[in-house]
Amino acid sequence: MHRMSPTALERTSQNIPVPIGGLAPARGAPPVWRAALRRNRGRWLSVAGLALAATGAALALSTPATQIYMSAGTVWVGSDAFTAVRQSSAVRVFRGPLTLVLVSRGAGVVRGTAVGVVDGTRMSGVCDLDQPAATPSERCTFTLGGSANTVTATDSFDAATRTWHRRYSDGRTVTFAVPPGGQLVPIPVPLGLG
Repeated sequence: MHRMSPTALERTSQNIPVPIGGLAPARGAPPVWRAALRRNRGRWLSVAGLALAATGAALALSTPATQIYMSAGTVWVGSDAFTAVRQSSAVRVFRGPLTLVLVSRGAGVVRGTAVGVVDGTRMSGVCDLDQPAATPSERCTFTLGGSANTVTATDSFDAATRTWHRRYSDGRTVTFAVPPGGQLVPIPVPLGLG
């Protein structure tokens, strides 16, 4: 058995970093932006919260409006179709989820009446649509469940955006859309009151 001498071992130098100033970590000055962010943390959080709230409000308001219009003799209220079951020169009767009657009263005025059950409650509505060339508008009265529960509404049409803006007597508002090519019709349905 052959023995190695202590000088025969291979030795390589190793560099082990040992801090000269002690074992505390060395830190430099933080960047200016980090200090400003830390100083104004509350302001930045408030700004971020407001931005998120504004985004939420924009998303809530950007939900598409229910489309209400007449096309090819069918009245559309959202995805519900009301098909004509009887027509004369001044009176048209439509059937769908509700019964809808449109009566031409002359001079651009059309009265719309709807009766039926909405969300389990008996409902009737009457709207007088006055559609002069500039600003069509309508006034409506709705009875929900009985004569003691009556709500009125005023609707104004914005031709530029092709939207109806309805304001109920209790302050609630709702918007309806009329697609290009769709004909204006009275809206005697209490949408948005549920």
